[in-house]
Amino acid sequence: MVDEQDHPGLFSVDPNAGAVSCNRRLDREALDRPDRPLKAAVVAEDEGGLSSTATVAVTVEDANDNAPLFARLYSANVSESAPMGAVLVTLETR
Repeated sequence: MVDEQDHPGLFSVDPNAGAVSCNRRLDREALDRPDRPLKAAVVAEDEGGLSSTATVAVTVEDANDNAPLFARLYSANVSESAPMGAVLVTLETR
């Protein structure tokens, strides 16, 4: 059994192998708090009614799946006497 408070239905556990799997695609940019791991409590129960709980923390690493975006439109006015190699404008991406 998997108890996920923040992301219900995201994980499943194979009861025979104990393998924890994702039920849908993970996207770091779509997470509410990408800096924090996703946590799930996994409960194992035996036929005698005894149980134990383990916390599984999954950190989603970022894949380079989004192209950089320029923060705004840039323009520059340059004097014809500007020295070679002078910085004209500094670009920023996000």
